[in-house]
Amino acid sequence: MNTYFIKRFIARTAVVLSAAALFCGCSDDDETSTLHFDKPEVVIGPESSTASFILRSDTSWKLHSDADWFTLNLTKGAKSASVIITYSENTSMTEKRTAVITATTLSGDASDSFILSQMPVESYIRLETEALPISATAAHHEIAVETSVDSGIDLSVSYGDEEGGAWIENLTLADGKLAFDAGENGSSERRIAVISLLYQDEFGRTTEAAVRITQSFSMNPSAATEKDFAFAAALGTGDVEENVYVTGQIVLDGRNANFPNRRYSIQDAEGRALLFESTIDLGVARNDRVRLWLLGSTVKEVAEGTFTYKVFTGIAAEHIMQKEAGSPVQPREVYIRDLTDEMLFSLVRLRDVEIAMPYGGLVNYDEYYVSGGGVNVYGKNLTKYYGTCLRDINGDHLYMLTNFGVDYRRHSLPMGSGTVTGILTREYNSNFGEMGAFQIRHLTQAEIALDPSRENSFSKVLVEWTCVKPAGFKEGVTHVAPTTGPASASLYKSNADGFYNAFLAGSGRIYSRTLDRPFPAGSGPIYFGNKPRGDVDSNGQGTANTVKGGGMYSALWDTDTYWLISNVSTSGIRSQLSLQIETNSLLATGPRDFVVEYSTDGTSWTAVPGGSYTVIGQCDSKNALPHYMPGFKVFDFALPAALQDKASVSIRLRCASLTGTDGKSSVVPNATNRLGHVSIKYNK
Repeated sequence: MNTYFIKRFIARTAVVLSAAALFCGCSDDDETSTLHFDKPEVVIGPESSTASFILRSDTSWKLHSDADWFTLNLTKGAKSASVIITYSENTSMTEKRTAVITATTLSGDASDSFILSQMPVESYIRLETEALPISATAAHHEIAVETSVDSGIDLSVSYGDEEGGAWIENLTLADGKLAFDAGENGSSERRIAVISLLYQDEFGRTTEAAVRITQSFSMNPSAATEKDFAFAAALGTGDVEENVYVTGQIVLDGRNANFPNRRYSIQDAEGRALLFESTIDLGVARNDRVRLWLLGSTVKEVAEGTFTYKVFTGIAAEHIMQKEAGSPVQPREVYIRDLTDEMLFSLVRLRDVEIAMPYGGLVNYDEYYVSGGGVNVYGKNLTKYYGTCLRDINGDHLYMLTNFGVDYRRHSLPMGSGTVTGILTREYNSNFGEMGAFQIRHLTQAEIALDPSRENSFSKVLVEWTCVKPAGFKEGVTHVAPTTGPASASLYKSNADGFYNAFLAGSGRIYSRTLDRPFPAGSGPIYFGNKPRGDVDSNGQGTANTVKGGGMYSALWDTDTYWLISNVSTSGIRSQLSLQIETNSLLATGPRDFVVEYSTDGTSWTAVPGGSYTVIGQCDSKNALPHYMPGFKVFDFALPAALQDKASVSIRLRCASLTGTDGKSSVVPNATNRLGHVSIKYNK
């Protein structure tokens, strides 16, 4: 909204009958017309917008102004009228611009005018930070400043404890830096100062900025007592007042691209870990043995969904009491089923694991959405990472997380099995959905120690559909054979009208692009669409990584519709069987809830234990909401022993409800569910 400063004064034409006029015989019909503005002046803000005024008149009139930075919706009229001014932005940072709008009767016997004034752009002062923690030692400090003001900014300091006296000195603002000297804090308490920057322009407008300086209290590390990690983990939130330290080895050094910057983890000999953060690079390296002083730090609680954990913040250089190079930390080697809360944020090595769907890269989504033009559309709803599904020889699984900033994220995935070493975490990302109790974050590519060959894995593919359109594909087929495995096995969808190249949607109906005919009511095509693949670069810029015809897309969903994998023989197999699927759905109204069911006779169906899964929505340029992501998600399911050594096995992925992916909407008839991969494996 514009702020108007209105000055009221009398500027109207008066009708005067003089004695001389009476003597000249003038009649009442010769009276002057009434014409005046409702305000003498309007002052508007610098941004482009509209304003209005009222012109009061009892006759015909016209308006005039020589200015070209605004327009009037009316320039002439009869009797009183409301006139709208549409004005452009005043980009000047110093100059106020004015214009005179004049009203004149057509007869020329009366006129009035008012002034339109537009203020310049307001000045700004921006500080690099609004809060700066500093150590107790005397030191010089600088904070970067951006401002539109060349001079005239007033600097002042206020203190939280007036009895402590002034301890900020030599306060200056020059060359884009706010600089000051902080004296040594010899007391046993923190002290706080606020540095304020104030500017008032010639029009009386003020611009302010401030930074809060928190100085640590004097600490004596020589008097500190060593405590174990259990003691540190039990400390409550808030400032640490105990003069204590812990000893351990660094496993996360604050510079790893797969973790937040300046996030550290220290681990003791029993494998317990503590997280800590700093505003600076502490200069520690992985495997360094350090004494970490805790006095003067602050314990912060961080929430990941319903799970909370503690982080020691405000760690400064002086908190590293001692460091020395140490031998490599030996991670605990475990199976996925052996993971416990006590291992969180420590270094672990997962045994006998493989990537459930080993196609693409570690970040298997379309990077357009997190780089280039996509950033402007998706903003804060960008996915933080991609979760690669790992499964182990026991039939258990978890997600291995990879940040977008990892430089090897687009290397092709190894297809064999081995070990994966990394930091055990528990995280929640609304874009990616539920990820189970634990996740693992790798620290180096070498620690994803999986054999590159699928032949060298603990599992073997029984059947697999990569969902890429087969060579020699003919439209209209109702079943497709697997990419790998016997051709007698098949994949199709209930109430489908066959597989097709593509589709066109219009008026609520789905059409075959090549056959150009509507599908019968209650049926529809399965068409081959595109899907993200992290090791593909389709535009040469590393942002459009999609596979053409790399997914099976199907609409028309209800609780009695399903994808069906049929005629799969498990004869002679008496080891662990598993199912892998890669899937997503259409935006808010695509089907969300599915369940995996199996049958050995094609008639009676049984739910696979733990076989319910929640599908995420595929975002697009109009629907970048927090629960969507620009890719598919992989699910892994251990299949029951009842499916071993059977002549024919069927598995279906059945829509279990009419709830859409947003958790609120109902599934609409033309909403799509997609498959990017389907496979059944068994342990060798």
